[in-house]
Amino acid sequence: MSKTKKLLTIILAVLMIATTIPVAFAADIVESGNCGTNVTWTLDDKGTFTVKGSGNMTAFARQSDVPWYSTYRTSIKNVVIEDGVTSIGNYSFMNCSNLISVSIGKDVKSIGKYAFCACHKLESVSFPAGLMSIGDWAFNNCHKITSVTIPEGVTTTGNYTFSSCYALESVTLPASLTTIGTAAFQSCKLKDVVIPDNVKNIYSYSFSLCKSLETVTIPKSVTSIGKSAFSSCESLENVNYLGTADDWAKISVADYNAPLTVATSHYCEAREAVAATCTTDGNEAGLYCTDCEEYVEGGKVIAASHTYSGWIEAIAPDCEKDGTLGHYSCEVCGVCFDAEYEELDSIVISATGHPDKNNDGICDDCDICEYCEIVHTNIFHNIFCKIRRFFVLLANFLAVVDK
Repeated sequence: MSKTKKLLTIILAVLMIATTIPVAFAADIVESGNCGTNVTWTLDDKGTFTVKGSGNMTAFARQSDVPWYSTYRTSIKNVVIEDGVTSIGNYSFMNCSNLISVSIGKDVKSIGKYAFCACHKLESVSFPAGLMSIGDWAFNNCHKITSVTIPEGVTTTGNYTFSSCYALESVTLPASLTTIGTAAFQSCKLKDVVIPDNVKNIYSYSFSLCKSLETVTIPKSVTSIGKSAFSSCESLENVNYLGTADDWAKISVADYNAPLTVATSHYCEAREAVAATCTTDGNEAGLYCTDCEEYVEGGKVIAASHTYSGWIEAIAPDCEKDGTLGHYSCEVCGVCFDAEYEELDSIVISATGHPDKNNDGICDDCDICEYCEIVHTNIFHNIFCKIRRFFVLLANFLAVVDK
């Protein structure tokens, strides 16, 4: 085979292999246009709808005014609002029945009314920290959303904002919130709701038909609870109120709130966490019912506990120095423990002293003489000390006789 044929064969083989390797091609733009003074939109063939530019999207007056509504709304699967865009317009993605995910840029301050209403497949939404308002009906009928955290800065939930979000089990409301709008969480799957301290008004139907709701925490700041705000909350058992019974009696509670009024009321005070010490239990922060004299929320006990060091080996005593037992030591309080972690009264092993079985004034262990207090180095030193001892005894005897 000639060199030319060999080269052609190799090239053909490479081409055949290359055709079997999947290649990711860029998505093609299906349609694009303007949706604000300095804001544009594009939809690609993979269903990603991107909004980019600076400033606000158009605040559409009705859904039929939305450019992509009639032709492309069912093609939209993912929405990306890029940084720089400051609002999401009214009705923008209403009835996008195949929309699964939404990414909202950090500069968005407001979400218009009906913006994502009836997006039945939308599974989750995360709000940027700078968000200030969420419009009426914005996420109404989003059946797959399970949890929502509304950021600090938002002062009111719109009317019907999350109503009929049938899978919504958890909502975190910001301290900045002052008003919960009409039917804001109607027909959700919430189990436990904590209303922030600055809320003054809970409007009508706010939590009606939340049939899984078991506990609601209401702050002392609340002055009115609207008609049917908690109607048909058939599982509601506990109302934790951050005030006294007298304070609770001052709240204007409208009609059709029987589940709220017949539930067990706990008049609570918020208690801060208490750190455990080596010997005293602590507890987590929580709500303490002054009537029940127990925590109704939080307050989990934190068991007292020592912080043990590694094992410290024993040190044997000698004639003059104390030794120590092997032990563990608490790095916080200094208490010592044996190998079984039983507390020790003392780890000191007393010095042995100078044993003298021969009664010659010389320590059997260290050879220190009790008279001259040094180690005997030779026999003459030993004899000298014995003579010295004799004269000391003699002097003591004579002193006694003279008396």
